[in-house]
Amino acid sequence: MKPQIKKRWLILAGLLALLAGALLQAPAAWLTAKLLPENAPVRLLGVSGEVRGGRIQQIELSQLRPPKQLGPARWQLNPFSLLWLHPSLTLDISAPVLARGQLSLSPFGSAHFSDWRATGDVAELAALAGYSFLPVRGQVGLTLDHLDLSGPLPDSLAGTADLLSLQWQLGRQVLELGDVHADLATVEGEHIATLSAPRGPLDLEGTARINAEGRYDVNVRVKPKADAPQQLVNLLRGLGRPDSQAWYTLRYRGQLPVAR
Repeated sequence: MKPQIKKRWLILAGLLALLAGALLQAPAAWLTAKLLPENAPVRLLGVSGEVRGGRIQQIELSQLRPPKQLGPARWQLNPFSLLWLHPSLTLDISAPVLARGQLSLSPFGSAHFSDWRATGDVAELAALAGYSFLPVRGQVGLTLDHLDLSGPLPDSLAGTADLLSLQWQLGRQVLELGDVHADLATVEGEHIATLSAPRGPLDLEGTARINAEGRYDVNVRVKPKADAPQQLVNLLRGLGRPDSQAWYTLRYRGQLPVAR
């Protein structure tokens, strides 16, 4: 390489390094305003700090009806991700769940979540989804290998979810339901949770499905184990007549409250 050409490349590399350094120290609110379009499925409110790291007062899931909020949250940016205009950051959320994972944002408004771990309260998450009337207690554990989002519902996802020490409260009466496990996957555009009960007074099997339009179909079979409390056995009898193997079928269909 000729000395003159080599010198030009060194000057260019130096200018790019200075530009990158200035960008990383720029106000984070400025960058989010530039990169996130108004119709993005996720809005960042109360952004403070620098591009390389800072705080978000609220993460609004804007296309739910009504919109729901997460946060506050903190992030740490991977500086090299700015080179291809897809900011990638490590995100920590502290309410209504404790969550940590990787988030990549596209300038076209889509988001890619990967390697997420989250825990939270069942009742609070039910309220976040619009089902605050459900009389449930317990803890949620979520592991997301990936989730791609470009609208109010995921484009694809893979992971697992666990409902731990689940309780159903009927007035003063509390029924212990144990644990429920779900394997999460997207198959031909449909999001499917395959359900089982690894611990507790019930045997459970079945699926919960959500399509791209937000229509859901829950098809589950349950039956009490031999040591199930009589209160739970009586509650199940209210579901109707079991089949020849003592299974009760639960079938629910409906529409999630998402923007169309």
